[in-house]
Amino acid sequence: PAGEVSHLTFSGGFGSFEKLAWWLDGKIHGALFGLIALVAALYLVRFTQQLLFLRRSGFSLFDQILVIAFCAGSLFALYRLYSGLTGDINDLIYGLPATVEQAFVVALVLVPLAALLLLRSVGHWRQGVATLTARVAFSVLTIGALLFVLLLWYWNLLSYFFA
Repeated sequence: PAGEVSHLTFSGGFGSFEKLAWWLDGKIHGALFGLIALVAALYLVRFTQQLLFLRRSGFSLFDQILVIAFCAGSLFALYRLYSGLTGDINDLIYGLPATVEQAFVVALVLVPLAALLLLRSVGHWRQGVATLTARVAFSVLTIGALLFVLLLWYWNLLSYFFA
């Protein structure tokens, strides 16, 4: 239950704190953001490799543009968030840095792209489009996209409302 004392400490004085559940730990969320960045970067490398060797995955041009837009947008948003929040602390005193505001705008664009990825992924499995490995890779990217949107929502990065 939130707000209840769950642990007491006696070393170095007396204090109390609430122990957070494992899924609320900031390190877990940081690792998930890193995993999403890794999946996006690997998919961009895979796409570049397909272009260089002129291999066809069986997906339409729309699907390929959708994937590139989501991967590039998520990497850009993560980079701008990281650079804005790890920069000079004095920038946060006078409001949000421009880099964080740019990340917010890109994050809002990524939400409908993630929904489109989900719809296209389900359609690919139903219609048997492309090879099995290409559909699995597309599905992994879709799961990463949905996880990314979930983390953006959890950290209140989809709006300018701050409590």
